[in-house]
Amino acid sequence: MAEKVNRWKFVYAALVMQLCLGALYSWSVWRPVLEKLNGWDAKVSIGPYRYSLLFFTVAMIIAGFWQDKKGPKLVGSVGGLLLAAGCLLSAVTWQSEMGLKISYGIIGGLGVLAPTDLWTSEQLTLRLKRNSAERDVNLDGM
Repeated sequence: MAEKVNRWKFVYAALVMQLCLGALYSWSVWRPVLEKLNGWDAKVSIGPYRYSLLFFTVAMIIAGFWQDKKGPKLVGSVGGLLLAAGCLLSAVTWQSEMGLKISYGIIGGLGVLAPTDLWTSEQLTLRLKRNSAERDVNLDGM
């Protein structure tokens, strides 16, 4: 008989990953500081955030198919590494508009896609295994 796997540990891990993904939305904290230090206006300082949302949105579709083929561990790990690399490179390239667009916008944006996709797919899988009353409660919460 197969060993029973506690699937909730994956949900908890995905929840922690979601908390880490808040790094992408921290742009509103860094934006005024970058404007002041670099002398940028609002049009320039919003650029990296726009790129991050664009790449996050487009790449999430790719991550969904990739996860179906390779599994959540690989996709989640690559996503985490990309997000970390994007944040670390942003610390080095903070004085360059193009550097932030590449590091925070493109690399960081790509890093957010995989863990987000993991959370969604694991939640949907767990919901399908419950009774309908619990499923309704979970759907209302999401």
